[in-house]
Amino acid sequence: MVWPGLTSETKRGDEIVKRSQHGPKQEYFDNIIKQRGAKQTFRSVKLMPLQRGWTGTTRAGTRSYPPDPVGDYDFEGFETRILQLKKVTNTSGTVKAVFRFSAMVVVGNKNGIGGYAVAKAKKWDAAVRKATNQAAQRLQYLHRYEGHTLNHNFFSQQTATKVYAFRKEEGYGLVCHRCLKTICDTIGVHNMYAKVEGSTKNIQNLTKAFFNGLREQETHQELADRLKLHVVEIRKEHDYLPVVVASPSDGEVTKEPPPKEELNFETLYFDGKMSLQKGKKRPFYAENEGHKRAERHRRMLRIQRKARHERMIYELEPPIMPKESEDS
Repeated sequence: MVWPGLTSETKRGDEIVKRSQHGPKQEYFDNIIKQRGAKQTFRSVKLMPLQRGWTGTTRAGTRSYPPDPVGDYDFEGFETRILQLKKVTNTSGTVKAVFRFSAMVVVGNKNGIGGYAVAKAKKWDAAVRKATNQAAQRLQYLHRYEGHTLNHNFFSQQTATKVYAFRKEEGYGLVCHRCLKTICDTIGVHNMYAKVEGSTKNIQNLTKAFFNGLREQETHQELADRLKLHVVEIRKEHDYLPVVVASPSDGEVTKEPPPKEELNFETLYFDGKMSLQKGKKRPFYAENEGHKRAERHRRMLRIQRKARHERMIYELEPPIMPKESEDS
């Protein structure tokens, strides 16, 4: 469309340009089709958030195909997650540099069974497939407490990588390294806190240390049989009432505890080591007089809510009745 003064000039010499309509420029569309055919790269397909990995540039953390069937068993319900995928090279004096891909995957059924493996191949998808099938042949049963967390806290080390794992209550979630979070999702651990110290970027050592710690866990009954002592549980929600959860199977309880034995269940499997616990940073207003006055007031009332709740339970104080609405 030609609009004088808008898309074209108003005069061409002495002739006044009038509004008119022209057909489509075929050369323009032919040029677009030609450029599309010559283009080698295309925009990548955007993945859904649940299908993405840890970062946008690597495949670590993404899901892959389940293992290949073995005989009549087709590994139904198993999930494969890629933990590491990198390019490696091997150079010798007679052969030039040979490039391959190294893949590390974890396979699990989200119900306490899992395994991992590392494999290499010339193509990345072949390396992932090879590692997946190897991991399916190295499955191991990992016991979980009440089906959602660890049996107990433990410490595990692989070379320079140290893992401190703590069991948590239901609803806590997974607060740990992204590699450990992926492993826990695969094997069915839903509530755990873990602290990784030392070499935190070595995925292979981190995976080996965590699987070693899971495999070496003890149940409460196994612990009672080994130490010949009662395993007693004390919870805050039970008003710290001691409850015996396991006793020696043969009924024989030692009169004296074994020497140099740590009897605290929370640190029993730490081998005398403790993770670094950084103190809470003091706020800049900690020395202000107003803040100190508010802290003294809160300290005076620190247990009043609990005490009032107990008084209402024992009927020493009338309960708080809900306010009636204006309509009623």
